[in-house]
Amino acid sequence: MNHILMNLGLEAKYDGFEKRLKAAGFQVVRAGERYPAQIIETGKGCRVAVINAEDQWSKETMEGLKDTLDLIVRFGVGLDNVDLAAARNLGIQVANSAGANKESVAECAVALMLECTRRISWLDGKLREGQWKGLPRTHQFSGKTVGLIGFGAIAQSVAKMAKGFGCKVLACDVKKDEAAAKSLGTVFCEMDELLKKSDFISLHVPLTKDTRHMVSEAFLKKMKTTAILINTSRGPVVDEKALYCALKGGWIQAAGLDVFEQEPPGGDNPLFELQNIIVSPHAASSTEEAAGNIADLCMENIRSYFETGIPKYFIK
Repeated sequence: MNHILMNLGLEAKYDGFEKRLKAAGFQVVRAGERYPAQIIETGKGCRVAVINAEDQWSKETMEGLKDTLDLIVRFGVGLDNVDLAAARNLGIQVANSAGANKESVAECAVALMLECTRRISWLDGKLREGQWKGLPRTHQFSGKTVGLIGFGAIAQSVAKMAKGFGCKVLACDVKKDEAAAKSLGTVFCEMDELLKKSDFISLHVPLTKDTRHMVSEAFLKKMKTTAILINTSRGPVVDEKALYCALKGGWIQAAGLDVFEQEPPGGDNPLFELQNIIVSPHAASSTEEAAGNIADLCMENIRSYFETGIPKYFIK
């Protein structure tokens, strides 16, 4: 039995991946379910499930599929929608596509930094309104200090890009990859020092019980009043109520967000009332290049599982 639940939705952008699965001899059940009952009904009889970020892979979902499901493959990196403890207890393996989107997400983080300093979108709007002169100066990005919270593959790509602008790069992580830091000219420091010295704080951490609302009122008040917060990791890492107060009250200068506590965010989100924030719709990894890399790694995970019983990028 080689049935695969491809629960990525029915958008045309996933057609190529479906063709690759079928060409490899797999029988594909394609769907876009989000909730346990619907996922269970659709996924009956499948050994592998390829999932997105919005699916609810809770204990309930996995128990409903445990008779046949052996492997969950994330079409992407983040696994905060997967109950890993339940998967381990039920003997269901989990794999992701770690590193596949690192350049794309890093580019987005740096683009948000540039947008918050050079204000290109705002200037575009002013010009379209007919204003040519009398506009305030912006700030340059080159030579600033970038603080990275988390120093995995994406953060390291940000460090490499920031160094190209002549920036000083600081990093804080529970796991210190000293070799990578040395090669990228990055200096590890404690959190308080990083917050005190950085012109940009860029978040690159997974969502866990320890990182939820890590960016709190206390955190924001430790930042420079001229500093800019960038989040391309997970929305709930930031307490949006505290961020609103920080932006409104001048605790920090600006913010660039690709992710939100609630996704999609409501149109009444108070952050959208502010002029010193740039937002994008969780699109940091949404490039053709990243999607191609992710598809390649997913295929490697699936092939490895059927050949050896273990996916290539197994999450322990």
